[in-house]
Amino acid sequence: MVRAAARKVTFYRHIQKSRRFQGGHLKVWDYYGHVESASGFLPQIYFSKETVRNEYNPWFESEINELTRWDPADTDLYFLGGKDWLELPSSQRRVKPVINLIQHVRHADSDNSLFQFLKERAVRICVSPEVSERIVATGQVNGPVFTIPNGLNRHVLPASLPRDRRTIPFLIVGFKVPEMALRLADSLALRGIRCECVIQPMPRAEFLALLGRSRAALVLPRSTEGWFLPALEAMVLETPIVCPDCIGNRSFCLDQINCWRPEYRDEAILTAVEEMLAASPEKLKAMGQAAAETVLAHDISVERSRFVEVLSQIDELW
Repeated sequence: MVRAAARKVTFYRHIQKSRRFQGGHLKVWDYYGHVESASGFLPQIYFSKETVRNEYNPWFESEINELTRWDPADTDLYFLGGKDWLELPSSQRRVKPVINLIQHVRHADSDNSLFQFLKERAVRICVSPEVSERIVATGQVNGPVFTIPNGLNRHVLPASLPRDRRTIPFLIVGFKVPEMALRLADSLALRGIRCECVIQPMPRAEFLALLGRSRAALVLPRSTEGWFLPALEAMVLETPIVCPDCIGNRSFCLDQINCWRPEYRDEAILTAVEEMLAASPEKLKAMGQAAAETVLAHDISVERSRFVEVLSQIDELW
């Protein structure tokens, strides 16, 4: 019996030199692994010539099927995210199935350059219910939409430290909004709350170690996100957090249940920080237990199984 050849699924990535580590690239890397685990499919990836080859690239030092030449026609399926559409000629866009990963609510903004791609035929995977709701509401989406909430491989994160071994009383994570982070740090200092504030890019391993050594943290997304990875990472590390509302975190950052999720305003955030730091051990324990349940619900295995199910039906869906 002749066994059918694996179907090639082509990824494209452009990872800039001047950018910090990005959760969006990490998530595409996760999906590369999902395809690799699926029977009958073979992932392959092409990196732009400008792509960095260091710790900011999730594929760095991994064994992968890397293409040395970009040939959009040499594949069976495409896996596209964000502006990857620009690398796929119009003549190829409806010939073979396209899986389109949508990671931000901005895709639904008609003023954003990403909006134009909603009309392209694709099977879309949205990383949160909020993203799905936003793009479907545009009336522009061409093709089926699936919501697969982001999963996290918690087993690659460092072990959680007991509170008495944590050396950082309070951490502000402000990579995405450094001016806001510094402003809030100054305001907290005036209220007698000293903190360590990080606004410079750093490798992910260093960031996770820092977060794991913190007794509590304020993790700052931009005002709108499709998801926000540091919030879930903090829950894995058992670090109590304030994470202001950014739309895409509403399904897993549950205010007063597993974290504090104030409005995206300075005063509301400062009040939430004071509430967190004054919370009783009983309240923190209950919220920690709820956070642990959230982490289990967002394990990478859940994401993988749901995506592989979609992938197995790609021809019918297309």
